[in-house]
Amino acid sequence: MNSKYRDMKLLEIYYDVKHDMESYFRWQDKTKSAYQTNFEKLGEYLDDKPFLDYSLDDFENALTAIKEEGYYTDNKTVKHSYSEDTIKTFYANLRSLYKYLVFIGVCKFSLFWGTKERINQEWKEEDRFVHENVSLQKSLKPLAEKSVFEAVMRDYEQEGEYFGVALMFGLGLRNAEACGARFSDIVKMNGQDDFYALRVTNTVQKKQLQTGGKTKNTFRLIPIPDTLKKLLDKRKEFILESAAYAEYCSENEHFDVNSLTIACRGNDFKTICTTPDLSRTGKYVLGKAKVEEDVLKFIDDSLYKDDSIVEKEATAYLFRRNFATMLQILGLKQNEIEYIMGHKIESNFEIRNYYSNYDKLYPIKLKMDNRPLFNTRYSSDTIKVVSPGTELSFDNPYKQVVKIPSGFGPGVAMLNVNSEAPGESITISIKSSSKNPVVEFTAFGTMTKRGNNDRTTSVLRAVHHEYASKKGSVKKQKKGQE
Repeated sequence: MNSKYRDMKLLEIYYDVKHDMESYFRWQDKTKSAYQTNFEKLGEYLDDKPFLDYSLDDFENALTAIKEEGYYTDNKTVKHSYSEDTIKTFYANLRSLYKYLVFIGVCKFSLFWGTKERINQEWKEEDRFVHENVSLQKSLKPLAEKSVFEAVMRDYEQEGEYFGVALMFGLGLRNAEACGARFSDIVKMNGQDDFYALRVTNTVQKKQLQTGGKTKNTFRLIPIPDTLKKLLDKRKEFILESAAYAEYCSENEHFDVNSLTIACRGNDFKTICTTPDLSRTGKYVLGKAKVEEDVLKFIDDSLYKDDSIVEKEATAYLFRRNFATMLQILGLKQNEIEYIMGHKIESNFEIRNYYSNYDKLYPIKLKMDNRPLFNTRYSSDTIKVVSPGTELSFDNPYKQVVKIPSGFGPGVAMLNVNSEAPGESITISIKSSSKNPVVEFTAFGTMTKRGNNDRTTSVLRAVHHEYASKKGSVKKQKKGQE
């Protein structure tokens, strides 16, 4: 982002780019004069912070205030109301300014891309088709997930906004929660198999970090997948080794890196990222993932009309809905999903605090470990070794390698393999080592007809097969589209 405009207010930016922007859009003299009047009116209501810090809700509130105030005639005697068409023109002016700022490289993506303001008053037949499909899906396809993963989960030197999107995409956080997450919120869960979780307690409102959120009791712990944890560790090391960090520490003796927010603004690790920053970056990432603007546009329209949905930003809603869909595929129970997502737990027997301990959270973590792209724990390369006197357990939805070492025995090693999905085939391949010829291997089994009383079916195998497919690789797909 061009730092020149980072802290400038609306009218400062407008007058700086006014001449070139008017030429870019080829506005007529009469249009230029009318739009200048509009921008000056907008500047009266959008003047308390830098223009690029404003969210869509801020614009909505400002235009509502303008509409309610109205305007007077020259003699100040008759008050008039702004028409709906005039309010829409104000929206158009803001969209035009954003579009031009993207064109000159001030920001990568317009805050208005994929918003309800882009919907025409009369829908075409293809618009209705898109709306119906969006209403049914509202989640990312495997190819889009791969593209988002590549965009936000590979580079620990990337701008801080991308880490905010990674937290939304990887952990299902809301915009403000992703902005408020600090390195100190990464906590170790101690037990038989230690793992790390993100403690979600903070949000960001008006660039200020505060405790609070959408639910009555907001504290929750979300297991961090392997890939994301490694990326965050490298990011922390990168900050510690930076010249900017050394300079800041010399000026602030008691400064601790853990107090920093994970999603900073740009490469300024001291400045908290804001929700509009994440909205812009999220839309840029989704645009690169070939997510159609119509998808976000109609989601945004649905959110605007549905008061029962708390999340009102299309980008955050899509990432969270996609994450929730994946939790269902991974086999989490309804109460577990409600806890991880930060929703009210609809149960008479369980409360949020039940999930704050290792024993309750570890089974959730094991299920979440099966998410494609994010974890390596259950990859086909993972080898489980049988040892005497221990019970071996694993839950791999795709492929598992089990090794019986030469030192095992005498005795019998019995492996119990079950299929979660009724009718799902299981293939067992046994290979004997020529270095240990005295060990005999025998495969036997019984087939028990499984009832479907629980009405559950595991689709993890099919999901992993889809994500592992080379035909759906991001590189080949992009090449085909070019």
